[in-house]
Amino acid sequence: MQDAKVSIVSDSAILTAALEQSIRTTFGSVRRVSSVLELLRTPDWQLAISVLDAADPKAVTQHLLSVPNKDDLARIVLLMRANQTVCDFRDLLPFVGALMPNGTSLDEINLAAQLVRPGFSLLPSNVFSLLNSAPQPAPEPVPLILKLLTERELDVLQLLAEGCSNKTIARRLDVSDSTIRVHVRAILKKLKMQNRTQAALLAISSRADGHAGLSSVVAVD
Repeated sequence: MQDAKVSIVSDSAILTAALEQSIRTTFGSVRRVSSVLELLRTPDWQLAISVLDAADPKAVTQHLLSVPNKDDLARIVLLMRANQTVCDFRDLLPFVGALMPNGTSLDEINLAAQLVRPGFSLLPSNVFSLLNSAPQPAPEPVPLILKLLTERELDVLQLLAEGCSNKTIARRLDVSDSTIRVHVRAILKKLKMQNRTQAALLAISSRADGHAGLSSVVAVD
């Protein structure tokens, strides 16, 4: 990935230097950015991968959610600090590419930066128990939303919630990859979701209408 760009966003000179040394072993261009606001003012920030030290979760959440196109957040790797929990980043979970717990190694952060891209999320395992234990806001009741989907779309949604790629879903349902892409687009449109991660998070929060399996498993996709 020598042609890829990475922005390191942190107010810690020590952390920034360590991250830069590690990330330069993989990526061709690494730049230092002092704050989230400075990052968002960079003209091509959404084209680069951003490793963001989230010192102030509320401010980070506010600034990132102000971005018009939330898909642009899919290349952001958020680094949690020791006094933070997943709850501090709840509103960003459907959008960011990765949320890395405190204590994550430099090599693991480097790997996360290589993996994040639209449609692929890396989240701590306790994210999913959190989502299942607390109600999530929705534009309308979840059972009513799920009734908008066809039986085949519900099958696809359940596999999305299990972390399956389009190719894996196609193989499991014995259809073509293009057919699955059509189903995924239809699901996102009907559920008024911006990406497949949001749809999967909605699926695992729902136990309604006899679709309890949608909430049983979650993984990255």
